[in-house]
Amino acid sequence: MKQIRIKEALELGWEGTKNNWPVLLGLFAVYFAAQFAQSFMQEMLSAVSLSTFGFWGLSMAVNILLGLIVAQFGLRIAVEKGARAASFGDLDLEAELVGRYFVASLIPIGVVFAVVFVLAFAFAIFAGVTVGLGALSDKATVEGILKSLGGGIVFFVVGFLILLAGLIYAGLIFAFATLAIIHQGLGPLESFKESMRLTEGIRGDLVMLSLAFVGLMLAGLLCLCVGIIPAIMVAFIAWPAVYLQALEQSGPWPTV
Repeated sequence: MKQIRIKEALELGWEGTKNNWPVLLGLFAVYFAAQFAQSFMQEMLSAVSLSTFGFWGLSMAVNILLGLIVAQFGLRIAVEKGARAASFGDLDLEAELVGRYFVASLIPIGVVFAVVFVLAFAFAIFAGVTVGLGALSDKATVEGILKSLGGGIVFFVVGFLILLAGLIYAGLIFAFATLAIIHQGLGPLESFKESMRLTEGIRGDLVMLSLAFVGLMLAGLLCLCVGIIPAIMVAFIAWPAVYLQALEQSGPWPTV
């Protein structure tokens, strides 16, 4: 039976943070500077009434690339058991890896947008038909139309809650997909299958680990917000450490 050693992962994250803090601090400085620059540019474009759709796409691409870089650092430190291992020179930004990582990152985003669009479209159709039939009725009243429309609102809310539950579950079963791409060199679809295999039997442990991360973040905020940066560093090293634990217990991805 697989079981995640949460305490061990968090301790490794702390050791990795202590041993690699100069590089990690520089990495997070770059990350937050990029986030600030994106927010500033978006405000500038909005101020001059320019379309931000293209900028939104560029911003998403930048965030995915930054995610790849952060994941590589965390995985490298976790592989070395928290030893001083992080170096910008070790980054792998080859086109093939970046492409596979981008595809694996975009697939969930596309699925979410598609489901939300279907829900919104279904609600719009329901609302339009309800209002139209109500308006054509001889006994149509505003109150009656609003009551009928309430059914569509309930449908939308229930659908949204189901979508939210599905996203949380998908987040658990596909939690290791991008790490599998970086560490094992798998393709996007293979990485999702591998993540399902690795998380089988430990999804409850992953929920507990996520709650532990929340506790770390809150503790960091209570320390005059200064502790939030080390808390984030510990979390982003501990997560790949848990991935490696799951891989060790599940065995390598079957190639045949």
